Amino acid sequence: MNYCANPTQLESVIRRTTTVLFFVAYFLTGLWILDDYGVSMDEALQRDHGRVMLTYWADLLELEAPRLDRLYRAMPAYGMFFPATSLLTEMVLGLDDSQFTYFRLRHVLQFLLFFLAVIAFHRLLRYRWSTKQWYPLLGAVMLVLSPRIFAHAFFDPKDVVMLSLYTVTTYTLVRFLKLRTWGSVLLHAVATGILLGSRQASILIPMATVVLVLYETLTTPQLRRKTGQLLIYLVVALPIGVLWNPHIYMDQGDGLLRSVTNVADYHWDGMVLFMGETLNPGTIPWYYLPTWIGLTTPVVYLLFIAVGLVVAVAGLWQSFRTLRLYDSPAKRADLLLMGLTFAPLLAALVLQARLYQGWRHLFFIYPGLIYLAVVGLDRAFAWKPKISGVVLGAGMAVTLITMVRMHPHQQVYFNQLVWNGPNLLDQYELDFWGVSYRRAFVMIGRDIPEGEYRTVKCHGWACMTNLRALPPETRNKFREVEHWHEADYFATEFYYPTHREQVLAREDIFARPIVEMAPGGHTIIGVYPAKLK
Repeated sequence: MNYCANPTQLESVIRRTTTVLFFVAYFLTGLWILDDYGVSMDEALQRDHGRVMLTYWADLLELEAPRLDRLYRAMPAYGMFFPATSLLTEMVLGLDDSQFTYFRLRHVLQFLLFFLAVIAFHRLLRYRWSTKQWYPLLGAVMLVLSPRIFAHAFFDPKDVVMLSLYTVTTYTLVRFLKLRTWGSVLLHAVATGILLGSRQASILIPMATVVLVLYETLTTPQLRRKTGQLLIYLVVALPIGVLWNPHIYMDQGDGLLRSVTNVADYHWDGMVLFMGETLNPGTIPWYYLPTWIGLTTPVVYLLFIAVGLVVAVAGLWQSFRTLRLYDSPAKRADLLLMGLTFAPLLAALVLQARLYQGWRHLFFIYPGLIYLAVVGLDRAFAWKPKISGVVLGAGMAVTLITMVRMHPHQQVYFNQLVWNGPNLLDQYELDFWGVSYRRAFVMIGRDIPEGEYRTVKCHGWACMTNLRALPPETRNKFREVEHWHEADYFATEFYYPTHREQVLAREDIFARPIVEMAPGGHTIIGVYPAKLK
């Protein structure tokens, strides 16, 4: 076939090929660098939660499950889909019971789930821009080239899992509203049920589904015969959601009340470091979330998000003036994504939710922000195509270069608004989960002769977890100890203010680092001699 004779067909081939190459490159890169990331502190706890749920069902059904230690603990008030399925996968594969092995499996599963979410986001954008087929690819690339999300996709067992499921289910909702077939409603119902097995905020998806289906039923006569789809949706989705929320039925119904009250009044005894101040999570200022989003999102994305927000609001306002929620599929998608993005943000502000460790609890709204960025791109390209292309291209190139230079510490990315300034160690929470311990211990382990080992006193659980989950050849070179006089090294992620102050002043043992992880010059992890000689 002579593609040169048909420019439109040639462009389609180039676009399809480029899209396939992008996804293949991302998939292979993710698997290649997966072992560079350490273990987040919550991963061990999440595995235990999965064991509680599977133990409950094994006992209830009188099943033999020799790999399950019986744990009699109360379930947390949120869904157990990922903790339970990842542990079940571990059991089915018959993996050995080493922490390196089972945490590595979870990182693979988390990455694959996020990879699926990127595909779903691409498909969602194709429904929105069916005639501008390069936009979906740009949106998918922007989602991947988001440093904090990119890193968290490997080791975050809650927040990016929620992001992935939320994105996939948003896509199935947009697809269902477009097709209105029985197959599309069943797919959306199953996706919703699984999503309900993550976090409480997932309830927004079934709420949006009910509202939009009822609205279209009332305003579009030919859809009234399909009202039964809503009943099928609820009948399928809700039982699946309940299944993955064992706290509802394990605690004789008390868990349901806890899951509702838990949203705004989650109990956490830690402290929050924000703009140089140490705060109680119950007293954080209203601008905590906007500040974190603004400082950890690439600047060029923020620019297009702002344009997209104005464009989307103006378009919807025209519909509202005629007493309609929307007057086209495009505006329906805009309304849906804006609602699913800003409703959680506004709820967190109004309810004064306890937030800590940045804005990771609301990571699931990030694809919605990128969606708005693509809306902004659409308008910017129509207005100044060359300038817009240069700005976007330069911004994405800078982001990619920054991610490569920071690897594997993209989880502490800040944009140029603050990153090039003074050391951020005493300004914001950095590697709060201690993921970078792995890289530090691997670097030290290379210099320890075979057959020898060094003793380490850890600051906290993040250090201990990463020590225990090191690759076997490195793990054998370290021993954990409890007392200072037994230790060769002291390792810390600087949670305590005294540690931050001492390392910035280079006092005592902090004046002689063995290894420090300091992407961009901002110290996030340190290993020091346990005693000065």
